[in-house]
Amino acid sequence: MFSGPRGRLLTALLIGEFGAAVQGIAYSTVLPLAATELHGAALYGATLAAATLSSIFVLALGPGLMVRLGFSNAIGAATVLFALGAALSALAPAMVWILVGNVIRGLSMGVIAGLGYAALGSLYEDALRPRVFGLFAFMWLVPSLVGPLINAAVASAAGWRWAMAWPAVLVIGGRLLMWRSAAIIPKQEGGARVSPLIGFGVVAALALATWTSSGGGLLAWAGYLIGLCAAIVLSLVLIVHASVGSRRRVAALTAFFGSCVVYFAAESVMPLSVVTGLGGTVLAGGIVVGAAGVAWSLLGLVPVGSAPRAFGRAPIGAVLIGLGLVGLALAVLSGSTRVGVPAAIVAGTVVGIGMGMAYTVQSAANFNDLEPTQVSAVATAAAFAETGSITVGSLLTGGSYSLATSSGAAAAPTLTIGFLILAALTAPVVWLTVVSLRRRAGVLS
Repeated sequence: MFSGPRGRLLTALLIGEFGAAVQGIAYSTVLPLAATELHGAALYGATLAAATLSSIFVLALGPGLMVRLGFSNAIGAATVLFALGAALSALAPAMVWILVGNVIRGLSMGVIAGLGYAALGSLYEDALRPRVFGLFAFMWLVPSLVGPLINAAVASAAGWRWAMAWPAVLVIGGRLLMWRSAAIIPKQEGGARVSPLIGFGVVAALALATWTSSGGGLLAWAGYLIGLCAAIVLSLVLIVHASVGSRRRVAALTAFFGSCVVYFAAESVMPLSVVTGLGGTVLAGGIVVGAAGVAWSLLGLVPVGSAPRAFGRAPIGAVLIGLGLVGLALAVLSGSTRVGVPAAIVAGTVVGIGMGMAYTVQSAANFNDLEPTQVSAVATAAAFAETGSITVGSLLTGGSYSLATSSGAAAAPTLTIGFLILAALTAPVVWLTVVSLRRRAGVLS
């Protein structure tokens, strides 16, 4: 994996991923301090979501701009944008400047995410690609474990501005290394042209669902459902558009999107389930989330093996995600802190194991049997699916929880029903995963 020019590019991409993980955690850790000092509580939610929404918009536009600029120029432009956004946030005299900085960082992230998938999809053969994607999941392990502590220490010693600024050195260093090696990525034959209306539509739909989820009553529920369903439908339209005419690739991209949505939907309410549903501590809620994330990261490093074994690994992983979600539902339903919290930790670990088994194969399957010069459309769609699933997933569970409890529903039953619905959604994910891999496994076996 690390030999030759492609190995140098892979190393650069991993450094950039590690830096992005550190910075993402840094922002979430110290943003409350910045909001307090700058009297920006009213813009806190918008600032937190700004980077993700702007990156979703860029990815929804497709790879056309990246293909026209060329990979080296795209990396250069994205690096300049990132540096500008990071500087605006770190030097912000008011909260609105952090918001603008996050929007600019998100635009940069959207370009780089599509480029990274294009590099991996075109430079690594089908049999080796799952192991490469496993490394990217592993890059989030160390930042997730120690990042909050380090950034809290930096913020205490030097202030929140330095805590926001220092991870940018890692990101920019990784991108400069990418720029040096980008010439080895095969020139693309052309990017799929996607109407900007799709990008605007996805962001507008997510914004509508986010805004209405904080309300109450039938009108709020209607706005929330319309926004969420529109975002999902437009996402699937983009996936079909980017499938390069292959039904099996549509299945692969949809299964990948579905797994990510289900995982991030569950992750977003795991702490809430422990603290509110079971009366546990914030630390216990963090342990459940951490157990899922660590299991995902570590399972990504386990070699996939031969094609028939890879074929079985991904569907089994999706099944484990469903079983873990049922376990979380039962843990909340128990109503007992002593029983429910340990059960939730075990169930969260099972969800993470399942995601670790499924993610590497599903993400790699998006590019199976695809010419290296034709990966750009699929690469951008895969990056969009992963990025968009974070917001869609959190709205699916967190938004419905807010609306239900505002309407007078009890917390524990609401969370239990949410986990069971997510478990049911893993059934079509398993089926789509099997469909996307069936011919591949049959050919190689």
